[in-house]
Amino acid sequence: MDARSREPWRGIFVLLPRDLVDEVGSIREEARPNEACALLFGTMLEREGEVVYDVASMRQVENVLQSPVAFEVDPVVQYQLMQQEEKQGRELVGILHTHPGNQFVSATDVRYMKSAARLARYCWLIAGDGVDGKLEIGAYVVSNGTIRDVPIEYKKQF
Repeated sequence: MDARSREPWRGIFVLLPRDLVDEVGSIREEARPNEACALLFGTMLEREGEVVYDVASMRQVENVLQSPVAFEVDPVVQYQLMQQEEKQGRELVGILHTHPGNQFVSATDVRYMKSAARLARYCWLIAGDGVDGKLEIGAYVVSNGTIRDVPIEYKKQF
């Protein structure tokens, strides 16, 4: 049985600045052949009965593993960035990483997403090649042990 739901989960979505897509593409290219990673800051709120991960800023961080199949963020750097962003009224709302190839939830992703209980409240964005070869970003949350696709809505400014 697949631990990932194939249907997008309604009632929750990620609100992402459209110009972030180009930035994600740039950090992905810089990191090749390894995975790139970034922390997403903003607010998590309820709007009209839906949970919204409203991303206001993205902070690229070093993948300390320097790996094409896994990533890890230095916890000291993560804490420092969280403190800086908190002063701006933003909280950590998500974690983004890239795949050098296709966009999908890998077995490694599943293991990290499900075992990192302290990170379960965040959205996970994974960027890679889509079926047309162009950059594709998928958004996921963990709910009751299941990884669920969630829709991304794009906003104009970052």
